[in-house]
Amino acid sequence: MINFHKFGFLDAKRLQRYTKGKNYWHCTYNPIWIFIWSDYYKPEIAFDNDFCYIRFLMPDIGMCYYPPLGDGDLVKGMNTIKSDCKEAGFDLNIAPIDEELVIRLTKLNYKLKQNDVMINYIYSNEALAFQRGFKARRSLARVFEREHINAFYKEIKKEDFPLILEFIEAWHRENEDIKDSNYFSKLNAIKQMMDHLYEFDMHGIMLMDEERVYGVAIGSTQDNVTFLHLNLALEGVTGSFEELLICFAKNALLRTRYLNISDELGNIFKLSVKPVKKEGFYATFRL
Repeated sequence: MINFHKFGFLDAKRLQRYTKGKNYWHCTYNPIWIFIWSDYYKPEIAFDNDFCYIRFLMPDIGMCYYPPLGDGDLVKGMNTIKSDCKEAGFDLNIAPIDEELVIRLTKLNYKLKQNDVMINYIYSNEALAFQRGFKARRSLARVFEREHINAFYKEIKKEDFPLILEFIEAWHRENEDIKDSNYFSKLNAIKQMMDHLYEFDMHGIMLMDEERVYGVAIGSTQDNVTFLHLNLALEGVTGSFEELLICFAKNALLRTRYLNISDELGNIFKLSVKPVKKEGFYATFRL
């Protein structure tokens, strides 16, 4: 069997050797993303001479294995996963998997069934920051700026953590009608982000004035992409969502060219600007 252990901080640092420079667009291939959501997905990781192996619990599906990460022989890596899967008594679920790997595995005579399609939307930070193709939403941001003339955004520091927690807890109290069974996992993810803000290449902003916080956005970078992990703006405050996203894109543009937004971020799809590209990935299992 593969000698898996619980995914931890040092594993995220080590995993970056397997993912940086690989042109991975999916947020799930971002080691920081895996680490901050470890309370929810329970990832485990192992390394050998050829590959890095990761498995995790996907809700409603069960244990899933990442494709073997590394430059070794794919047949050998997949056989290692199959053996571990059989010994552990799991179904063979492989996720996340993109179209290119589907083709490669099909050529190896794996019969794959598509399951649980997810999309990452890749935007230009410059287009979002300067509202190119963003006019419909820019007007709402102007309403916010006009009604909150003392508002500003600032880059988050660790000392802002208590204020951010207070804002997030208030946000959830005000949105109790939104069913969120994973609230505590999300809260733990936020704590992970703040606890390791400086150790990882992470950054975030608060949209605020002297009296209140209107929104919080936090992301991390890999290669030339910023991955947006958290994006919360006050409901009922016109333009707060639009202004928060514009400000975050301005801040991210100092670091990267592109912004990766998962389809799990809800109201993010008020956007009218078109993404540079859409990246789909799948959970698959062998028939």
